[in-house]
Amino acid sequence: MKYRLRLLRAWGPAILSALLLIGSLLLLWTVTDFPLPAEATLRRLEDQSLLPHGSTLASGTVELEPFADRIPRFTWTLRGDGERSWALLTESFGFLSRPYSRYIPNAVQAEGGPFWGTLLEIQTFSTFSPSLYGPTETNWATQFFLLARTTDPAVVRVEAQAGWQEEAGKTDTLAAGGLTPAEGCEGVWTGLLTQDPSANGRLVWRLRAYDKAGYLLYEDCSDPARFAP
Repeated sequence: MKYRLRLLRAWGPAILSALLLIGSLLLLWTVTDFPLPAEATLRRLEDQSLLPHGSTLASGTVELEPFADRIPRFTWTLRGDGERSWALLTESFGFLSRPYSRYIPNAVQAEGGPFWGTLLEIQTFSTFSPSLYGPTETNWATQFFLLARTTDPAVVRVEAQAGWQEEAGKTDTLAAGGLTPAEGCEGVWTGLLTQDPSANGRLVWRLRAYDKAGYLLYEDCSDPARFAP
């Protein structure tokens, strides 16, 4: 009996600390919606999207404008199986991750061919401008995160347009700008565009790839009819 008491006194605090640590980790895992190691999360997304298990080609982290005391932040990952490639969004918690909660429905796309692109995420946020004749004016702006993938080394520039389009063929109110080559993977381009103020209408996007002479090589868009002159 005395021997057991000595063991309890000697090992009791350590056992209690271990149990508290395990309980804390389980609570954290539950609160963060059961995240998994990064590779397991990517494979889960691929299974849900009926995609094969690919290998990671490139990835990066994006931080959007804050809204409602929250700063949206996610990791994009380009995966491929040698024939096709696709993009996935996740949210990281150290070495664990889970599917990004604001994932827009068409964010997972499997594409082949020499060039393809997609709109991966949008974020609407409020902007404020002073007024000389009344209270501060509040407007709404929208950020768009786009990704393009090409296997053609002749592509040296990728231009993007995105936004809410009031009527077909009208592109002057869309956000526009160039995408930036992603680090660590040739042929991957990403970028953020901002439409301020946001217009009413239909959500559209277009990506265009050019060679060093400025000739248009490829184009991908949400709806060709919306960009027809």
